[in-house]
Amino acid sequence: MASEWPPGKLGDYVKLQSGGTPSKSRTDFWNGNIPWVSAKDMKTFWVEDSEDHLTEAGAAKAKIVPARSTLILVRGMTLHNDLPICRLRRPSAFNQDVKAVIPQEGLHPEFLPYLLVANKTSLLNSVDSAGHGTGRLNTETLTNLPVSIPPLEEQKRLADFANAIEDKIELNRRMNATLEAMARALFKAWFVDFEPVHAIKENRPSTSASPDIAKLFPSDFENGFPKGWVGGTVADIARISKDSVSPGKFPDEEFHHFSIPAFDDGKHPRRELGSTILSNKFLIQGNSVLVSKLNPRIFRAWTVFPVADSRCIASTEFILYETRQAVNWSFLNSLLRSDEIISSFQQHVTGTSGSHQRVKPESTLNIPIVIPSDCLLETFNEIVGPIYSLAQMNIDQIQSLCQTRESLLPRLISGKLRVDKAEEREHVV
Repeated sequence: MASEWPPGKLGDYVKLQSGGTPSKSRTDFWNGNIPWVSAKDMKTFWVEDSEDHLTEAGAAKAKIVPARSTLILVRGMTLHNDLPICRLRRPSAFNQDVKAVIPQEGLHPEFLPYLLVANKTSLLNSVDSAGHGTGRLNTETLTNLPVSIPPLEEQKRLADFANAIEDKIELNRRMNATLEAMARALFKAWFVDFEPVHAIKENRPSTSASPDIAKLFPSDFENGFPKGWVGGTVADIARISKDSVSPGKFPDEEFHHFSIPAFDDGKHPRRELGSTILSNKFLIQGNSVLVSKLNPRIFRAWTVFPVADSRCIASTEFILYETRQAVNWSFLNSLLRSDEIISSFQQHVTGTSGSHQRVKPESTLNIPIVIPSDCLLETFNEIVGPIYSLAQMNIDQIQSLCQTRESLLPRLISGKLRVDKAEEREHVV
């Protein structure tokens, strides 16, 4: 058991490698093919790619670590809420706010990231503030972290068990990316490109609608839009909800809390007791759509489904849209995720550059749209609604798997629970 595992410090088993930022003034250093990871890229356990990239010349001025390396964020505002720990799918560089954790003799590379994840709470409690309130995890704190390291064979078993959970989480995320792409493609074909209308007019089969569904589309255009469809605005199909609730008045009641960090990370909302959440949150009804009003985060929308075991609330950084007609929900959800609406949102940004930019919620209701016939809205809902429902089931499973990982890892790493017992109880592998 754990008493058999020798105690030590993390620094006895790892070396830390610092990142850096090549000169931004050197255009020959940037926009290449080599990922350069920073805090904004550390949203999931596995980092597939990064927003910024280096050229070979830029990479020569940075540190490159191989695929499957482990990174940890040591400086940034994120550290006041979370401690990003991730692994790389590709050889990558990284900036000065990030450390690569390099395993040394006696520590299995696959076990290392889970050792860190299991100690995340302890490390988060050690975060202090640097200049301007920026969170900071000191190198000394990291290297002095007390650890008990099992034998290599046991490390591998623990890593295999944890990897199985991560593989299932990753599979669900990939499935959801595919499902969302399907919904977006159908919306674009029907309501942006009007492909079935063009097909009818050109006397050819539609590539996006079956013959029976194609009959629901008009056969010609009028004023640039399918004949009979109505020009309108977002306000015709949605309203902005401002219903609020003070969770602190219900200290023992559980809420699903949507917040900007979770929104940006693509995570399911946190389950939190009312006593832990600040007041004046939006109360969310089922089948709503959240859009962040802060720039640059405004360019994403998040669907909210009914939650059976707790109430849903959202922070005031969001615009909360509710459909005026139930049949329009899938249409509204797809509309607010479309490139066309994203472009329109950009035109409504106010304020100075950076985090001070935002969108006034009421102005978004005036964005022009084209509203198809009721029968097409209903048909679209019948096709796309189940796609979004399946995506929600995947999100729920991701949350369950994350909770399993977070509850079991500390016990497994400490030796209080052995892998064979965890496998038998959780049926993860």
